[in-house]
Amino acid sequence: MQTESVEQIPRLQDTELGKPLAPVQKANWVENASLFWDSRRVFARVAGTVFVLSILVALLLPKEYVSGARIMPPEQGGILQRCLPH
Repeated sequence: MQTESVEQIPRLQDTELGKPLAPVQKANWVENASLFWDSRRVFARVAGTVFVLSILVALLLPKEYVSGARIMPPEQGGILQRCLPH
């Protein structure tokens, strides 16, 4: 297996501008929390709307429950005859 040094690996180029692509940076939790906090009213409004709509759907759906029962005749011989030795 042959390995190449970092200098030998060609860099990715932006095809339109001919400039190297910017390195991908990981967003940290502070930036994510700040973004969430800035749009908290939108999130609260959407969550409230979904909550109200789900309650309405749950209350408006018809209540359906189908059950059935059959009474079976007793088995021949009963339980005691099967358990006792012959």
